[in-house]
Amino acid sequence: MKLFLHVFFLFTIYSNSQMESIKSADQIRIKNDLIQITQTQKSRNFQNIITLDTVANYIKTELAIVCDSVAFQPFLLDKKT
Repeated sequence: MKLFLHVFFLFTIYSNSQMESIKSADQIRIKNDLIQITQTQKSRNFQNIITLDTVANYIKTELAIVCDSVAFQPFLLDKKT
């Protein structure tokens, strides 16, 4: 029983430290993503389609790393898709 408690205790400590590392990595990734998305040269609006497309491509690429499937939903603006 003592051995079980020691193993359980060590596993719990190891699991908690791994979770903290994952949380930290997630926070770093989110921060880096936000910097990448928000620090574009031009505003991200309907007047700057190239900037919007660049950000959309970045988001799609990053989501494809962690998701099974990612797809664009095209929309029409001033007769352009």
